[in-house]
Amino acid sequence: MITHTQTPQKYEGEINQAVFGQLRESKYYKHIQKLTPIVKDKVVKSSLAGNSGFILYFDDNSSIITFIDHSKLSYKHIEKEPLKEDIALIHSYEYGNAFEALNIEIINAHAQKIQGLSIGRDCFNFCFSKGMELETMLIPDENEKLLLRVFWEKW
Repeated sequence: MITHTQTPQKYEGEINQAVFGQLRESKYYKHIQKLTPIVKDKVVKSSLAGNSGFILYFDDNSSIITFIDHSKLSYKHIEKEPLKEDIALIHSYEYGNAFEALNIEIINAHAQKIQGLSIGRDCFNFCFSKGMELETMLIPDENEKLLLRVFWEKW
């Protein structure tokens, strides 16, 4: 069994290029792709986890708020200290409570430099040097509420 700290095995199956084409043409992909130049080469100074999202604070005093919005992971870029209403985005009780797991995994990104993003159908990952990433996924919890899961793992 492969753990989150091991390099994933290379996929040997056939890749459906049409699926990737649809993803790249989606509104979601285009929206999230705008985040890449904002975060590339930034170093995570600290973080804050909520039950439905998290904030990465950078060494240049800007931050990215990552939160669930309409069943997709979204973001808000802040150039200064986030306001109360910004922080409220990561504390929505409309979604499942993933606070403990988010807090544990996100701490691994502290003092790490972002290299880029990987973008999926409804979520995105922050990719760091040394082949690590904060991988996100949206899954239903035991009450069928959408829950944000984050893992620190090899990419």
